[in-house]
Amino acid sequence: MPPTDRFVISFAAEPPQEALPYGRWAQTLAEHFLAAVGELDTEGEDVGQPGEIAWFPDRTYGGRTYVPAVARTSEGYELFGFVSFSEGSAGGPSDFDAIVDFTSELAEANPDWRLDLNDDVIS
Repeated sequence: MPPTDRFVISFAAEPPQEALPYGRWAQTLAEHFLAAVGELDTEGEDVGQPGEIAWFPDRTYGGRTYVPAVARTSEGYELFGFVSFSEGSAGGPSDFDAIVDFTSELAEANPDWRLDLNDDVIS
């Protein structure tokens, strides 16, 4: 007997709980994102300096909240990734982690694409 009479996907990420990051929260997330950019293995490429970060709605999965982001660089690359965190014992975010990668293949240069690289960032 199933535990519920309705079909419920138990492994799907929760919908966004907050608005897009702004103010001090966006600055905190940006610090973690940019720190990950600084540690990025660019494979010898000069990807340039990151521009303005565009944030996307958060998702929570497995006890962590993920906030996807992209940023264009001064050399025409796109940085993409996410900042994740868990809820600390005091109720605020803690245990931050950020994953960032880069690409020169941009969606607007490939109008025939049906899937953007960023669609596969979190899961």
